[in-house]
Amino acid sequence: MGFVTRSNTITSTGALVDSSFKPNCCWNAELRTALDRLDSRGRTAMRTAVSFSIDYVKKSGKHDKKVLVVVTDGNDNASDGNPTQEALVRTAQHSEVLIYRIGLLSEEEPRYARDAHGALKALAEASGGLDYYPKDLAEVQRVTPQIAHEIRNQYLLAYTPTNPALDGTFPKIDVKVKGYGNPSVRARSGYYAMPEATSESVPAPTPPPLPSAVGEFAVGELSELRCLGERALIILDMGGATKTFLIADPKKVEVSGGVTDLVCGVQPGTPLRVEYSHSEAPQVDGEVRALYFEK
Repeated sequence: MGFVTRSNTITSTGALVDSSFKPNCCWNAELRTALDRLDSRGRTAMRTAVSFSIDYVKKSGKHDKKVLVVVTDGNDNASDGNPTQEALVRTAQHSEVLIYRIGLLSEEEPRYARDAHGALKALAEASGGLDYYPKDLAEVQRVTPQIAHEIRNQYLLAYTPTNPALDGTFPKIDVKVKGYGNPSVRARSGYYAMPEATSESVPAPTPPPLPSAVGEFAVGELSELRCLGERALIILDMGGATKTFLIADPKKVEVSGGVTDLVCGVQPGTPLRVEYSHSEAPQVDGEVRALYFEK
């Protein structure tokens, strides 16, 4: 396990990773010492910290299963695009490192908390992990044993794809299990079809851009669709607060989750995840790239 000893930084030095693989007798003491050294002042370079940690775990991890548990108290405001959210999600998908995110966002401003929520969820889902948002310390103490139990009770499944081409594409994975109680499965969303690096092989090509670049995410319930001629506004209820997103060109918006047609007006509160980018349009929180309706 990699441990990020500092993700908040006042200067531009970025995140520092201090982790080693020690017996259980020694690791708890080292973890406590690292926590005591943390300086929580300044800004949050979350993406930089996670990127460094993934690299460290991949290079230094001694077991097949590699896990990061990331704790943050706010939205990223110090990584300065190094890496971008899109690049970090791609790294998580390609790394085979399982990422669990704990967001302590109860004291964050609502707008920034929503942005952080979307970023945490996207990264956890890309790796096959989970994201949690405890409201207080007591809830944190309930969440962390759940994560530990899940890590110790997972199955590693492998398969051979019917398409053998190693062309840098990103085939999606959808795992379903038939059994007593209709169990649900959580797994990585896909993998990069890349050749294994060996001493005799040439370097793998850089993966092509994703069909739809990953932007920021907002999660809530669809409360209203306002039609404005060829454009529309999505009104998302975020649990007491709302966010407004512009659909500039409906033909360019990817929609998934079984919903194909939307009727203008008040909506029944369908769970929805909105992928969006920055917009220059006034009084909107972003421009819609994709709509993911939760089943």
